[in-house]
Amino acid sequence: MKKTILILTIMAAGVACYGQISKGTYTFGGNINLTSSNQETNSPPNSANTDNFSFTFAPRVGYFVSDNISMGVSLGFSQSSTKYSTSAGSTQDTENTTTSFSPSLFARFHKPLNEQLYLFIEPSIQLSTGTQKYTFNDVTTETDITSFGVGVRPGIAWFITNQMGLQLTTGNLSYSKMKRSPEDSDDEITNSNFNLNMALSSFTVGIQFYPGR
Repeated sequence: MKKTILILTIMAAGVACYGQISKGTYTFGGNINLTSSNQETNSPPNSANTDNFSFTFAPRVGYFVSDNISMGVSLGFSQSSTKYSTSAGSTQDTENTTTSFSPSLFARFHKPLNEQLYLFIEPSIQLSTGTQKYTFNDVTTETDITSFGVGVRPGIAWFITNQMGLQLTTGNLSYSKMKRSPEDSDDEITNSNFNLNMALSSFTVGIQFYPGR
């Protein structure tokens, strides 16, 4: 009888250990995205060409300050550009390029459903600074952009192995404030935005690593 109780106790301890992410665990992940497209329209004597490019790189690292609760930082860099050229008697070239750096702080609260599946909710704070350059026929204007945002998003973590998890997120609740300051001007344009997005188009998939878990 004592042996049976001892075996059950060991099994329960093993399940409990696997059913949580322990304090002191580190986590690494992030995302990288690169897209490029081109569209040409030819209707003599008029023609137009549009090139779109975007690149995003956002590594992140976290640390579990207690069981199932982590805090961390993400460093995001992004660049996007659109080039438009049209010929209708005379050639007109337009280019719009935006570059930004966006550090953020986040916390993540996990709720285990079983040994491999966790629900989580992730509040975050982000600061972004960047520049937008608009060029029309070789004349360039530059605008400084800064923004601040807070948000929260839900998700699911599925542990494929004990140290690698698939992250699924969709939807978010956020508030952001953006300031645009054109060069050679004292004008400032400020926009505030409150957003509740539950659309499936906001669905993201990523990989997170938990060495030492």
